Amino acid sequence: MKLIPNLRLISVLLCGTLLPCTVVASPTDEPQQAPSVKPQDRTRVSGDVTDPSGALVPNADIEASSSNGLLVQRIKADAVGRFTTELPEGTYAFKVSADGFAPYVTQIRVGRKALTLRAQLVILAAEASVQVNAASVELSTSEDANKNGIDLKGDELATLSDDDATFQQQLLALAGDDGSHLPQVYVDGFSTGKFPPKSAIREVKINQNPFSAAFDAMGLGRIEILTRPGTGSLHGGFDLYGNPSAFNSRNPFLRQAEPSYYRLHTVGHLSGPLGKKTSFFVSGDYYDQQNNAVINAQSVDNTGSIYSISEAVPDPTKTEQYSARLDRQWTDSNTFTARYELDRVSQENGGLTQSVLPSGASNSVLTTQTWQLRDTQFIGANLEADSGFQWIRARTVQNPLSSAPTVQVSGTVTAGGSPLQALNDHQDQLEFQENVAYQHKAHLLRFGIRYRFYRDANLSTTGFNGTYTFNSLTAYQASVLGTPSASQFQVTLGNSAFVATTGDFAAWAEDWSDRYFVPVGLLV
Repeated sequence: MKLIPNLRLISVLLCGTLLPCTVVASPTDEPQQAPSVKPQDRTRVSGDVTDPSGALVPNADIEASSSNGLLVQRIKADAVGRFTTELPEGTYAFKVSADGFAPYVTQIRVGRKALTLRAQLVILAAEASVQVNAASVELSTSEDANKNGIDLKGDELATLSDDDATFQQQLLALAGDDGSHLPQVYVDGFSTGKFPPKSAIREVKINQNPFSAAFDAMGLGRIEILTRPGTGSLHGGFDLYGNPSAFNSRNPFLRQAEPSYYRLHTVGHLSGPLGKKTSFFVSGDYYDQQNNAVINAQSVDNTGSIYSISEAVPDPTKTEQYSARLDRQWTDSNTFTARYELDRVSQENGGLTQSVLPSGASNSVLTTQTWQLRDTQFIGANLEADSGFQWIRARTVQNPLSSAPTVQVSGTVTAGGSPLQALNDHQDQLEFQENVAYQHKAHLLRFGIRYRFYRDANLSTTGFNGTYTFNSLTAYQASVLGTPSASQFQVTLGNSAFVATTGDFAAWAEDWSDRYFVPVGLLV
């Protein structure tokens, strides 16, 4: 008894009434073809495909399957929604499909007489239900898949301006401001409110996961900046921009030659390894704007004579940003990151306008230093712990060129000393974070705590020098000649210094699972 021929015979018997049917012969036997149904044994099946209004639907897909689920024939309706085919006698599942419609499925019995069908399709209804489960939340609010979020890195980040001031304005515009959710800036997970130089930025995420319990406010308008880590090989770059004074035009309001003014902007970065487990990244941004403040006004000298002043006073502004980052892998499951940034903005002869005399200027320096420490470790296969510390130290110093009383002549000139006078502001902000993520079966549990401490020590003598207000230049002249004619004198008295401290504590937790997402937050 030959096993393969007998099996082939059984296959032929089972398939004898179905077309098409493929029979595989053994290598030792002669090839044989399965019996086929003669054309005169087929019956014509025709019809049309319409929508609910009766209009014909073109190019619909039509399938006929046997009672045991095998596909017998697949055809397509023509451009006017009509179809014609021939099928052997038997019972078939008949399915008609078209884009925008629910499938039409029916069962037909094909005998010896021609059969005519009309398949009326029903418009596919859009789903209106909302399921609150892990999958739906992942699509709408997760950090990686939030459809309302913006993720800028690589070439997308490079398309933004290399000028840091313009770059920051572009990010703020992308974050949006609806009046109730002001833009918030976070750098490497810390709330700072300051932008690092663009050369130190690896990625920017905007409005990601806005409903996370880890945020102390709704995450709309949230700008998350991730700085660059070190690289495995030495890598760097340097850019130089500027406008030389040779291309400057002359100011028509000046009667004399104007001091040269120009712009110089340098940007550079360098990264590389320090041994096998340590890498570094350093960057610098230096922006020197040599500007001029043009003064064109009339005033009164000590003899009571009215004179005109038309001159340009140098008003330079320098912006410096330097940052350094160190990444160290202590063990296979423990990584440490340290980052330092120095921001310094200085201005000479600030506060001058066309009607403010040079004696009303002031010099100022704002210095901000930021230290960030972060340690991430994996404990086992399901637990991750992340600890962070940040200290922001900001110092503002402003000194006036003159402490004489301010003289304001309405609509004409401002003489004497600056009304702003001296300012010394010391701000310190400390932030501690501890975040934990634990995977338990279908649940991803995330929770953490955060404490922030603020201290502000301020000394300001604004208005302490007094301000005389005159209604006209003639009144000011009369006062200089010995006839008091000021319309108002205003002076600030009291304590010029104060110290304020405050802080906030927050605890949060989230439970992500296959069925739901539960955020919980507490802020004190």
